Amino acid sequence: MFKLYRGLALARLAPRIPVRYVAQNSGMSVLEHRINDTARELEERSSARSSKGNLAEDTVNYGDSAHLRPDLARLRVVPRDRAFYMMNPPHEEVMRRLNELIQTYINLPTVQTKNTTSTWLSFEDYRSRVGAMRLRPTQYKQFIKLANRLNNIDPQVMPIEVEDLLAKLKSENQQSGTFSLINKLKLDQQGRAVAVGHRKTSSARVMVAEAREGTVGQILVNGKPLTETFVNEIYRRRIVYPLEVVEGVGKYNVFATVQGGGITGQADAVAHGLGKALRIQNPLLGPRLRHAGCVKRDLREKERKKPGLAKARKAYTWVKR
Repeated sequence: MFKLYRGLALARLAPRIPVRYVAQNSGMSVLEHRINDTARELEERSSARSSKGNLAEDTVNYGDSAHLRPDLARLRVVPRDRAFYMMNPPHEEVMRRLNELIQTYINLPTVQTKNTTSTWLSFEDYRSRVGAMRLRPTQYKQFIKLANRLNNIDPQVMPIEVEDLLAKLKSENQQSGTFSLINKLKLDQQGRAVAVGHRKTSSARVMVAEAREGTVGQILVNGKPLTETFVNEIYRRRIVYPLEVVEGVGKYNVFATVQGGGITGQADAVAHGLGKALRIQNPLLGPRLRHAGCVKRDLREKERKKPGLAKARKAYTWVKR
């Protein structure tokens, strides 16, 4: 039994020897014979190499062309586009660039613009310009969606790289006559933001400028302080509300000229113009003012009196006799 175990151990050391052969001949002669053969083969190989020249002893010159492979044989050509191996490389490269810009400038303020499919290249023009002959309608819709998302960035803070990319993707009609809010929302030569507000039959022209450091901003309406023009505190709170939304009470000088309507309409008209002027002064405050309702005009009007009624809806007291 001991010889059998010894034979199995020898079989592990020399896998080429059958187990049954080792079990029958458990002596060391077979293993020694195999080892000697292997050693003899190694000696023959080493002698053959030495006859050709011992390269290990020679000094290797790493600048020698005999020891270096050519650059083109060692290196492979890297595609220029990342989407080279995709089904539609040109379209995928445009989509990758759009997604990259959206993720980079996702925190910039946006405005609601009327984006339509006619704003951008048509399906045929986009396919011919990009060179994507395998373009599908669903892929074109995804392109329009991402382009509209970038185009909604506020024009006053839109980066140059975004403008350049969108200009390449817009149709020729849009490039020649592009409507931008930059021409409407801008400061005058003295650095003041000017806006017009409306409420009912009242209209107000409001100018806003940043107050100097160390001074408190004032609010003048028709050349008078706010407390003199609007004695009631309720109307003064309506006017100051846009400044409270942006935490700018005392940081801006406000000059307003209002006419028409009553005291309520005039107060709301000044507040409406003040909200629009603050958005021009600092475009980053636009979303906050819009959510607070300081930019949109209140279109409600006084309901007219109805014949047979005391007021618009109030009826006279009914008397039985």
